[in-house]
Amino acid sequence: MRAGFNFRKIDQLNKTRRMEYKVEFLRKLFLFFYVLTREGLFLKGGLPVFLDDDILVGKSKAGDMGAFEELVRRYEKQVFTVAYRFMGNREDAVELAQEAFLRAFTAIKKFRGQSSFKTWLYHIVANVCRDELRKRQRCREYPVEDPAPLNSLNQTIGNSFDPVKAYEDKEGQEYIQKAITSLAPEYRMVLVMREFQGFSYEEIAAQLDCSLGTVKSRLSRARKLLRDKLLRSGNIAQPKAVYQSERREER
Repeated sequence: MRAGFNFRKIDQLNKTRRMEYKVEFLRKLFLFFYVLTREGLFLKGGLPVFLDDDILVGKSKAGDMGAFEELVRRYEKQVFTVAYRFMGNREDAVELAQEAFLRAFTAIKKFRGQSSFKTWLYHIVANVCRDELRKRQRCREYPVEDPAPLNSLNQTIGNSFDPVKAYEDKEGQEYIQKAITSLAPEYRMVLVMREFQGFSYEEIAAQLDCSLGTVKSRLSRARKLLRDKLLRSGNIAQPKAVYQSERREER
């Protein structure tokens, strides 16, 4: 009897192997999503948080609310912090942070990507706070409440603080935030935008619609006013140790 190939058996074997491959693939896929879920790396809308901002912005432009919610979740703390340092109290910061995200949502389709989404969002926050400060300036309202301490004093005016006397002194940190919020709006805005948000002089000038020289002059004045307030409080080092970062910038 002539031997021959059993094609049916071979086909059955191939089907079995394909099934094994499929089961193994599904097992690995399940494990992958299980890890994402366990580590809190999965969103309500099924979007993994490792998507970069550009992808989330693109999805937001297409009307994907889940993508925009992730952008809000990603930056809500930073936006609140910026608003808080502008305004000096939590209620205003919460309200203006919400207003900033609302403006970002309504304008998201106009975002061209010429800067990062983060920079674009920070510009919106700065504009919202600037508008509110100008409104209060006309009404002569400058409320100063009890702000929480700053996370890092060195972020305020460079490496100019005595690390023993100021950095670990909670009362001194609270006084610094109060000193910032007590500055006139035009000085507070340039100080926050430069020292906290990291905007360049050119970006600040464009945002505030003033010359580069005006920005530098206001920033220098703001730093001096803040230094004088802090020196009077006795919570920072002697004047010669202050504003080392400013002198480095001028070189």
